[in-house]
Amino acid sequence: IVNRLADKLRRDGRVEVHVVPHELNLGPSIDWINARFRSLEDGLAIEVHKNSTNNAHGVEVWYWGGDNASKGLAQALLNGIVAVPGMPVNRGVKGDNTNRHGSLGWIRQTTPWSLLAEMGFISTGGDPVDDAADDRYAEGLYRGTLAVMGLEYAPAPPPAPAPPALPKTTWRVVQMSTGKQIGAYNTEAGAWNKY
Repeated sequence: IVNRLADKLRRDGRVEVHVVPHELNLGPSIDWINARFRSLEDGLAIEVHKNSTNNAHGVEVWYWGGDNASKGLAQALLNGIVAVPGMPVNRGVKGDNTNRHGSLGWIRQTTPWSLLAEMGFISTGGDPVDDAADDRYAEGLYRGTLAVMGLEYAPAPPPAPAPPALPKTTWRVVQMSTGKQIGAYNTEAGAWNKY
């Protein structure tokens, strides 16, 4: 999901994108970000998770509990996520001070603005886990990230339809020296007509 989101943002070209190396765990990930971004206004750090509880569904975004600016960013991100058709249920935005640990290190220790997006449930009875679902999650995060950054989302125009394929049953026969058509060859009949 993270790589797909980064690809979308890079293609868009309006947001500079950095992806924390995937092999880093929480502490080194925070250190990696803080070494590159030294103030709150330097950017937005989004941690993407899959939730896990049996028979649960939905997406949610966590923010710095008690901070209205952080809550507003979380709501903008979530609004973009749930605007994508086929997205699981909206579980809302949640202050990190309401989780079972009392805070989230990602949100409290990362220097720039930071949010944690839970993109569906992977446990028994949870949300779909496949390429199509990951594409939807990445698209939602893309829309939400643009909203957080104050940028308009403009859907990509649909690709132009390909012209219908014509059956290759008849081929033109052209004289090489003049380029003039001198006949036609029918592949189904195995015959050609000379003009």
